[in-house]
Amino acid sequence: MQDGSSLAAAGASATPGPDGSKSSTVLAPTSVAAVPASTPVAAATSFAHAPHAAADAAAVPPPVRPMQLIYSDVFLTHAAPGPHPECPERLAAAVATLRRLQAAQGLPVHWTPPPPLTDARLATVLSAVLAVHDGAYVDELARLSARGGGGLDADTYVGPRSYGTALLSVSGWLAGVDSVLGGGGGRRVSPDSSLTPSASSAVSVGGSADEPSVLTDGERERGSAAAARPVPMADATTSAAGAVASDSPAASSLPPVSAAFVLARPPGHHATPSTGMGFCLLSNVAIAARYATDVYGVERVAILDWDVHAGNGTAAVVAGDPRLALADSHQMPLFPNTGPPGVYGASGNILNVALTAGGTMAEYMEAFTGQMLPFLADHSPGLVLVSAGYDALEEDRLAGMCWAPTDYGVLTSALRDAVGAHVPVVYGLEGGYDWRGTAAAVAHTVAAHVGIELSAAKVAEQAAEVAEVLETRGMVGPPGGG
Repeated sequence: MQDGSSLAAAGASATPGPDGSKSSTVLAPTSVAAVPASTPVAAATSFAHAPHAAADAAAVPPPVRPMQLIYSDVFLTHAAPGPHPECPERLAAAVATLRRLQAAQGLPVHWTPPPPLTDARLATVLSAVLAVHDGAYVDELARLSARGGGGLDADTYVGPRSYGTALLSVSGWLAGVDSVLGGGGGRRVSPDSSLTPSASSAVSVGGSADEPSVLTDGERERGSAAAARPVPMADATTSAAGAVASDSPAASSLPPVSAAFVLARPPGHHATPSTGMGFCLLSNVAIAARYATDVYGVERVAILDWDVHAGNGTAAVVAGDPRLALADSHQMPLFPNTGPPGVYGASGNILNVALTAGGTMAEYMEAFTGQMLPFLADHSPGLVLVSAGYDALEEDRLAGMCWAPTDYGVLTSALRDAVGAHVPVVYGLEGGYDWRGTAAAVAHTVAAHVGIELSAAKVAEQAAEVAEVLETRGMVGPPGGG
């Protein structure tokens, strides 16, 4: 999601595996950086042969059900001590723009906060986290946050609220999976809630449905200032309406939906099992994928990563798990300088598509519809997860692509047409550092999936107005992250 001045000069001189290693499980790469003109554009690509899909999936789909939008103001409490591209305002702008468009355009969406971190929910979340991350790293992250924060590296910060916020972000991703599978999708099994003693005691919990306590034991005892509730950005982002009635892994109180969007931060696709990096603390999408397979018994999960930076953390998890498949497009060379074009993984379950700086959506669509979607469809997924990064926008200063906000609506429409009505989709926010552009692109993503066409001019106008409001406040960094 970022290149960071300390990392941008690294280049791509080596040819690492998908997670940056020289793993022996990497297959010989097949270049997909340039798609031959003769390659058919798979407009008719369908995921309809997924295990639980109906035989008539190619027929006219039924009316679109609402999209679940999962958000909490708590996600704004993870903040760097100074200016930083990965700032609360980029999420606040997207949320406020969606709320304005919902009121004006009638977007069929439901706003729901993530389940609060009660003892039961914390056990579920930590069990899911420890299915992906090393316990030693989780403990290190908890201790660093409890001490008031610091840096995991030159680009990745941890604040006093960051650990609890990261866990709540994971809770949001799990709730996204619950919302599309909890109404009867997949086989339910009991989650493994066993925890290492140090990880289980890292956070003490409580609080209301939309403002859980994320304090360490020490903070609770000392009554630390870190326990203070965050000041909500009331004009720009009101608290999410409604509440999840259950802390159980399957939040059956959520309305049955075919898609969800987790509007959360910190992002996750660079976090490897052993460390956070690239603005990311916990590997949200990989955790959600393993949760779907382990808790719901989904046999195969497909992950689509359209963030402009390679999802090296996701790839590190997917590479050795044949139940998962990853199609990842990213600019090269660019941080983290992994993900060379080709097919990788122990079972050929990772496809990397390399993009050239200055590229447009027209150039990308052939690879997206002709290779990425068919690759994931061949995996026969019962669930699709999208690492939705918006840093390929022309105005985003952390990359060099030339996409427009409406282009993400085009991508979403192609994905939606491919999965049809029988394979649920969960989107989750990754990168995107131009506040206006990201807010508009998220809106076009949501609108395209629910089947509503929005005026690009009106969306841009709303996003610009919201960004202007945020910029007049105590902004953490300028739009675009420069």
